[in-house]
Order: sequence, then structure tokens, then C-alpha cells
Amino acid sequence: MTIFFFFVCSRTIARESCLILLQTMPAHLDVGELKEELFSKFPNSVLNIHEMHIWCLVPGNVVVTMHVIFQSKQVCLEIRAKN
Repeated sequence: MTIFFFFVCSRTIARESCLILLQTMPAHLDVGELKEELFSKFPNSVLNIHEMHIWCLVPGNVVVTMHVIFQSKQVCLEIRAKN
């Protein structure tokens, strides 16, 4: 009975741990929506976004890496200066 109770109680934690170790993409994120949001936020600055990788390190901490092609180097420097 104790083992069954332990299994039931630890199921959620074990599932989250496996998803983190496998570096899966969080289910609540949509890559297409994220790209569209970036294009709409920087309409004349971003030409292309590719090689986008999204994973979760710990619950609530999402990491995104991507290659972004800007209209020019000057535009890139201006965006970096603002943020």
C-alpha cells in the first residue's frame, strides 16, 4: 500500500522531471505564434527568423534560441541598444 501511495504522489514530479531531462518544448507555446509576434513587433526590421529552438530548463523557465536576420547591422544595433 505504501508503494502505491508513493507512486501516485510522485507521478507528477516524475513526469515533469522526464520532460525537463528530455528538453521538450513546453506545450503552451506555439512556434508560429512566437514568430508572428516578433515580426509584428519589429515590422520593418526583421527579415527572417530560423533555427528556433525552445526548451524548458525548470518548470516556468523557458529558453529560446534563434537566428534572426535584420534589415541591416544598424537596425540590429538600435534594437540591442533599446533592450
